[in-house]
Amino acid sequence: MGVYELCEQAVGLVRGKRLVLSSSERTMLEALNYEGLTAAHAQDEAVVCALHFERVRDKLLMMYAWKFVRAVNTPTANELPGNTGWKYYFPKPADCLFVLGVIDVGNGGVLTEYEELSNSIHTNAKIPTLVYTSSATNVTEWPSLFIEAFICSLAAEIAPAVTGEIANVKYCQEKAERAISEARKLGIISSDITSTLPDELKKRALNLARGQRTISPTSEAAITTGLDVSGRVNYRTQQEEQACLRAYDSVRDRLLELYAWTFARKSAACSGVIGQIAGWIYSAGVPSDCVKVLSVLNADGEPEDYEIADGYVNCNVSPARIRYTAKMTDAEKWPGIFRDVFCYELAAEILTVSSGDIQGAQALREHAQRLIHEAERTGAIRGEVKIPASVELYNRAISLVRGQRTISPTGQTVNEQGLDIIGDMNYREREAIAVCRRSLPELRDKLLRLYGWKFARKTAELTLASKKSGWNYAYNIPSDCMKVLSVLSNDEPAEYEEADGLILSNASGDMTVRYTRRVTELTELDSVFREILCLEVAIEVSNALIMNVEHIALLEQKKTAIIENAYRTGIITEDTPLTLKEEMYNRAIHLAHGTRTLKGTSEQGNNAGADTSGQMNVRNREEIAACKRAAPSVRDRLLQLYPWTFARHTSELTQEAVNVSGWTNGYVLPSDCLQVLSVLHNDEPIDYEAIDTRVYCNASGVTVRYTARVVSMDKLPGVFVDVYCYALAEEVISATTGNNEQIALLEQKKQALIVDAYKIGAIKTESRIPAKHELYNRAIGLVRGQKQGITPDMKMTRYEDEISTCRRSFDGVRDRLLTLYAWVFARKTETPARLSENVPGWRYTYALPADCLKVNAVIAHDRRSDYGLERGCMGVSDFSENVELAEWEISGHELYTNREAIYIRYTARIEDYAKWAALFTEAFVAMLAIEVAMNVTDERNIITILDQRIARIIDEAKQNGTIREDTKLPKQKESRRTSIKTTPYLDYSGIPTLPCTPIDYCGRSYGINADEFCQW
Repeated sequence: MGVYELCEQAVGLVRGKRLVLSSSERTMLEALNYEGLTAAHAQDEAVVCALHFERVRDKLLMMYAWKFVRAVNTPTANELPGNTGWKYYFPKPADCLFVLGVIDVGNGGVLTEYEELSNSIHTNAKIPTLVYTSSATNVTEWPSLFIEAFICSLAAEIAPAVTGEIANVKYCQEKAERAISEARKLGIISSDITSTLPDELKKRALNLARGQRTISPTSEAAITTGLDVSGRVNYRTQQEEQACLRAYDSVRDRLLELYAWTFARKSAACSGVIGQIAGWIYSAGVPSDCVKVLSVLNADGEPEDYEIADGYVNCNVSPARIRYTAKMTDAEKWPGIFRDVFCYELAAEILTVSSGDIQGAQALREHAQRLIHEAERTGAIRGEVKIPASVELYNRAISLVRGQRTISPTGQTVNEQGLDIIGDMNYREREAIAVCRRSLPELRDKLLRLYGWKFARKTAELTLASKKSGWNYAYNIPSDCMKVLSVLSNDEPAEYEEADGLILSNASGDMTVRYTRRVTELTELDSVFREILCLEVAIEVSNALIMNVEHIALLEQKKTAIIENAYRTGIITEDTPLTLKEEMYNRAIHLAHGTRTLKGTSEQGNNAGADTSGQMNVRNREEIAACKRAAPSVRDRLLQLYPWTFARHTSELTQEAVNVSGWTNGYVLPSDCLQVLSVLHNDEPIDYEAIDTRVYCNASGVTVRYTARVVSMDKLPGVFVDVYCYALAEEVISATTGNNEQIALLEQKKQALIVDAYKIGAIKTESRIPAKHELYNRAIGLVRGQKQGITPDMKMTRYEDEISTCRRSFDGVRDRLLTLYAWVFARKTETPARLSENVPGWRYTYALPADCLKVNAVIAHDRRSDYGLERGCMGVSDFSENVELAEWEISGHELYTNREAIYIRYTARIEDYAKWAALFTEAFVAMLAIEVAMNVTDERNIITILDQRIARIIDEAKQNGTIREDTKLPKQKESRRTSIKTTPYLDYSGIPTLPCTPIDYCGRSYGINADEFCQW
């Protein structure tokens, strides 16, 4: 601010107008070197300003001990001749306006008496130091409070000289006094010339603290005595003084430790010795004046990671150089802004201890914070730029977290100490640093495993190891391998498995492995990788400390966007060759994803269980596990369920001595047999039963046609692979979401593929199977065809429960159906064997035939033999001869009657399927299907449909004569023939006989019954 502006402000206090001068007045002021003043309308005030400017300035300087103009001079003392009362004298400096005091340096630095005579100072001190107020002609060096006091004082001079307004004079004087009082409080005016700079800072802090409380005022001179202005002892003042003395050093060191003050920065060389701290190689002592280590540099000047513990710096390099903040005890070396911050912080400490005024202390600290921000803007506080990459990453991660929470902000360079910006220990910040340090290695390795980072990709040759476990060869995994991407045999992908630190494979030759290597140096990491790692650490800190779900989601979204961009730009690529098995797993998981809402999974990420966002996805990890667990069983089940032509084999069987009930011969199945399709004897299919690894039948020298287990993936046809992938996708859904609708959708698509496989012949039913198996399949087809629309001609061997039901029920259903109806094809007439034993009530006992299911009639006598006539003579062409029937009774497998030499008419058990009537076969299949439905599905609507089907078949059989009912034969009497003349007789069919028409030798018919003919 120039002289003109000062004068202008002073005139403004008087007139409220701008200072304008005439040309003559301007000339006069310019002669006084007051540049810039212009003329008009303020001549009187301008002249008074010009006349009184220097006087008011010097008067104000002399009245008060302004520290900004305080000067110290150490003159050479001259002895005074004679007896004048003083021993020495020295000349007064030319710029001295007012002598403040003379200090006797040789007497301990105390004030001593003096006398000012003309231009010399007389004293008794041999080694004096003069303290005085110097002139201050350069207005640009004036402090703001002095400027304010000067302007008000100059205005107070102008007003009485020009206007004579007393009220205005008083206002200006009061305003000047207020400025001077504020300068005293802040220490800008101080009459104590013997105190050191630390004393001055203490007094300033005390004044700042007192400005925040309402107690009796204390004069400057009474601070050290603990007295207020009334002269009484002020205990609170004494407490303040004691608090100030106690807190001085700690507040200073705390400020130095909290912030990276550039004035206190130092560096020192250190040679570490091999340490005993886990994770570090060397330990070096911290310099004695070190308050805070800023960084540790290697021989190339590059920052290294480090840890401070028990006064030692632990690091991995030696020799090293430590950059640190030093303990600056000399207040003379403190910059002004540090002094200001120190005084406010010390004042807050004094106020808290003495009066407990937390609110007042907070106000002082807030002012200190404003000063600290100003120091950061001006560079007085500047973060250490040479910090390790890990510490820089910690700072970035914590800053990301801090931006989402409401706690005291923390400066970049103080994160390691866990302190916030106001200097208090911030436990949450310290915990954040601990979380960063703990989680960084794990998160770094996880990201390296999850994605195909090009910068970390490496290829190496494999060396053989001695261990083998289910594989032909074992190879050593490289020591720096994080994740195996692929194993190549002669540059072609080979199947492998990782176990016990080895790569197990069946391949040999030129074996190489492509893998992601472990990168421990953060400086070697790609910049995109470091950015993602920073977000991962921030998420870890947020999860550990604040659990802000929205904030974590925001960080996750940002991370996902960066990863997706890395895929687009080729920083992450999945160009490693995959085996057929891995391709199938990926395809199955993608099919599962297509039916549910989940983040996409990268191909390589599948094996690690991570999605494209890089976040470990538990569901994806479960998907991979589900694929690996289910793949062998799903493959074998598909091969068993359908007769795939590519897996069909034929092999001669080796007979064993072990048999099972119902079969004569047993055979061992081939080791790769999954499903028996047919058993052949003399190139013809025979009946059999397969149990576990053996097959049983009633023939020797047999051949088996079966579905083999196909393990090699490259031998699977495309249509089977398609079905296989959908079946694996169903397993994935079952193991993760368990969504039945999604499983049903996949099942529909799979069934459509199976139907197509039938159409193109990839699945073809084995045609050479026993008739019994055909009946099984037809019966199961009726049940499943009603339920799922499966065609009856498909091979039903995949329905194990249904097949078992058919096998158990076959004979019973056949015999029951034969017994229920009078099937003509099953009707027989035989002479039974007579037994010697008789039972009461009956004269004879006969054994029933072995194949007898139901006795229809017992024939006691063939009447035709009575007449000695041929059948033609009888005139009967469509029916058998007339017979005489006997009464009978059945008990167990015996028949009782009173007649000798009998014939029995019965329904026989017909086991040869080729002899069955067509309608009987249809009815039998439907009845067998009912057994399946009742025992397996228990679906009543299917049973009802099948019952109706059987009824229609039986009606049709009755209409075309396939079934002809036997009527119950009447009891025959043993009387004379004439006595039974009127009794009708039945033929073998059970239908009453037509009248026998006797014919005479002339060819005439008598039209009478056989009995009548006999009588005749």
